[in-house]
Amino acid sequence: MILFDPIVESGHKEFNLLIFKDLNIEKCFLENKQTNYFLFHIKSIKNHYKLLKKSSSEDFFITFNNFSIFILTFFFRNIKCSFIVHNNFEFGCKNLFHKFFYKRVCKKLKLIYLENRLENLSNTLFLHRDSRTIYHPIINIKNQNFKKKNTIFISGRNLSRNQLIKVCDLENDNIVYCNSKYPIVEANNLISGYIDNFDDFLNESIKIYLIGDYTYRVSGILYKALSLDNVKIIFSNEIYFNEILETYNKCELLLNKNLDKQNV
Repeated sequence: MILFDPIVESGHKEFNLLIFKDLNIEKCFLENKQTNYFLFHIKSIKNHYKLLKKSSSEDFFITFNNFSIFILTFFFRNIKCSFIVHNNFEFGCKNLFHKFFYKRVCKKLKLIYLENRLENLSNTLFLHRDSRTIYHPIINIKNQNFKKKNTIFISGRNLSRNQLIKVCDLENDNIVYCNSKYPIVEANNLISGYIDNFDDFLNESIKIYLIGDYTYRVSGILYKALSLDNVKIIFSNEIYFNEILETYNKCELLLNKNLDKQNV
């Protein structure tokens, strides 16, 4: 078995180390450091092509680019290896242009989703050739040297202003940290913007809110939070909550009519 990565995104480093850590495998990664949009896609197509040429049915692409694979499905008649879906599904639902690409991806590839809800939803929107679920591994960031503080973290991913204000109101006795800047939100207990030493900060937090939009992707922060003790993970979307609750018991569901809810 060979693991292929034609992009080597920095945010996937921990995932890449964990997803098949117990298997005796060969890795074949081709970095794409191009910052120019056009040059990035040219390099991406080249990297995908080189790796597809040597792939077999036992191999996995642990990340891939929708546009590159869309182009290459016209060059490779029968792609036998499997592909792990990260934000590919989310990009595939952005607009009609992206849906056109992802529809062909789903028809031509064997796809692996990182949560059941994503596989089920994708299968209702696109006709899949073959799909299954392998759960995202827990990223262990637990550090016994940190003591809990009265700090709350809320993910800024597609978070509305009203949602943030409501959480600040709910947590009026605690300090709320958000990793996106919200300068127009007036709350005495809010600190927003980049968080230094993020893993250490999560170790100190007592609650983690995931109430932004995760409809078409997993939350990487969730799989760090699940490694921690004495922390509550709070969702606003019941489907996501119920799936995680089946395996883990440290999450809660926030159902409040005054919260401007979005799908998680």
